[in-house]
Amino acid sequence: MLNGESCQSFGFDGGTLGCNDDCTFDLSTCNGTVFVSVSAGYHHTCAVKSDGTVWCWGRNAFGQLGDSTILDSATPVQVLGLTDVQQVATGGGDFTEHYTCALKSDGSVWCWGESSAVSVSSTVPVEKFDPGTNIALGCGAFHLCVLRSDQSVWCLGYNDMGQLGNNSTEASGVLVQVNQLTEVESISLSGCHTCALRSDMTVWCWGANESGQLGNGTTDNQITPTQVTEEGDAISVDAGFVHTCMVMSDGTARCFGDNYLGALGNGTTISSDLPVEVSSLVDAQSLAAGPGHTCVLRTTSTVGCWGYNDVGQLGTGNNVDSSTWLPIPGLDSVVAISAGGQIQREGHTCAIKVDGSVWCWGDNFFGQLGDGSTTNRLSHVLVH
Repeated sequence: MLNGESCQSFGFDGGTLGCNDDCTFDLSTCNGTVFVSVSAGYHHTCAVKSDGTVWCWGRNAFGQLGDSTILDSATPVQVLGLTDVQQVATGGGDFTEHYTCALKSDGSVWCWGESSAVSVSSTVPVEKFDPGTNIALGCGAFHLCVLRSDQSVWCLGYNDMGQLGNNSTEASGVLVQVNQLTEVESISLSGCHTCALRSDMTVWCWGANESGQLGNGTTDNQITPTQVTEEGDAISVDAGFVHTCMVMSDGTARCFGDNYLGALGNGTTISSDLPVEVSSLVDAQSLAAGPGHTCVLRTTSTVGCWGYNDVGQLGTGNNVDSSTWLPIPGLDSVVAISAGGQIQREGHTCAIKVDGSVWCWGDNFFGQLGDGSTTNRLSHVLVH
């Protein structure tokens, strides 16, 4: 029984929806545009489709879904007037900062929602930066950064913790260059800190460091980039609200920062201002660090998670916390993951499968899982 569902229900243009032997939907014969990237935010989620459009779902009280309304939506709605997008990033992190930004292929950046920090207040996208050399984008709680084609990093927003990295604590409404940081391959923002992976495989972080989330052996905030105390052997980095994780070239992972909820994955709940190895993980491909949990995309295209699990954000079928990684049953063929949620509280996680479908689990109070309900999910559900 398809219960009235169709390929169009799951974001495809057409085709014939089928049923698998385990009573899940078979999307293999659906066709048309599919999701290619996803960003799980504070209380909402956004994803880019293969046709360059952006679709969002969840909380919308501040216009962060970009559909010209302030109505929450438990299913994806299209962001108005936005095409040719190559990346979307969800931002925010308190009661007043809820925003989203997108990077178009011409290098322009467009934002919507509400954020005094990045000076946006709109229920539809507005152009933040003109077309140029921006090639990647990241949004934090109160700041945003762009990576440019010359491998430099530029940021704007609040700067009380030094999260702009320009040797200052003064806020900036215009992009300022991060001090003495070159040859950057990727950036990651969350909360009030920022991290960058350089081409020499070293990781550099700056901003808030009260829990050791900069990984430099201290808990002092840093107003310029400081190198994570680890040999240069990282292939990716992802910043959570108060912790950070890296994938190493040998498939292992290292995390540092707050560990009260087990988000570092080393079998303890002791925080660390230096990198600690995630226990028994040897096939990591990429990581998604959330507010109090972390998930890994493995080279087997499967997913494992660890940390806080009060609303099922680990996707293990229960709400039991875990300080070591656990596999998500029945979730395979995954190509990308993203974790979001409230600071050290309820979180949610989303994954894109090779067929272009999006699956989410965890907190769903505002419909941020996109399954048409507001019911928290202990296991992954299909966005439609």
